[in-house]
Amino acid sequence: AGFYYINTSAPLFNLLIDRASSASVVQLNTSPLVVLNDLTLASGAFTANNLNVTIGRNYSIALGTSYTPGTNTTIFNGTGDQTFTVDVAAPQSLNKLTIDKPAGTALSFAGTQSTINVTDSFRLVLGTLNDNGNTINIAKNVYNSGIHSGTGKIVLNGTILQSIDGNGVFNNLELNNTNAAPAPVSLAANCTVNGALTFSQNNLFNIGTYNLKLNATASVVNE
Repeated sequence: AGFYYINTSAPLFNLLIDRASSASVVQLNTSPLVVLNDLTLASGAFTANNLNVTIGRNYSIALGTSYTPGTNTTIFNGTGDQTFTVDVAAPQSLNKLTIDKPAGTALSFAGTQSTINVTDSFRLVLGTLNDNGNTINIAKNVYNSGIHSGTGKIVLNGTILQSIDGNGVFNNLELNNTNAAPAPVSLAANCTVNGALTFSQNNLFNIGTYNLKLNATASVVNE
């Protein structure tokens, strides 16, 4: 298969990738991609070539397509509400995921695929992440200074030591780190949980000198 290369240092407004009758791959060349509005992967394959992809409104990944991030960061930074729709058959892998939005605006997950695997770090700098019932697995460190909501869960499932920083709010939070350390997940700032805090491994949670606040709606599972 050949490649269609995207090489622009200027932001785009909308980008539609619709490879209806070709085996070629759409690939970033040398510059990160900034889409001010919607990025739509309707058909075909899109590879970021390890370059960052920033989306200002909605990102849609259709069934039968593929988004390959490499070692990049996928960034949602719109000033209004955003939707990340994932309809692929297998869980979608991202490398680093950053959400940096104004307070009071949300990034909401949607689509038929309910599992997102973040193989590196996760940053919710500001704004709200609505998981919409999805499971978001994170293999490295978590920084949350915003609000996580929804009936799904954020899962720390790394094999190395992981930390939670940012003094943010989680709804359902699961600790499933398989490292041999007695307490492989630790706090680096205060943390609030509104939903279920689930211990899925026989490990301790090292809160150190920080406060772990369990609101009235919270529960602890498998403590």
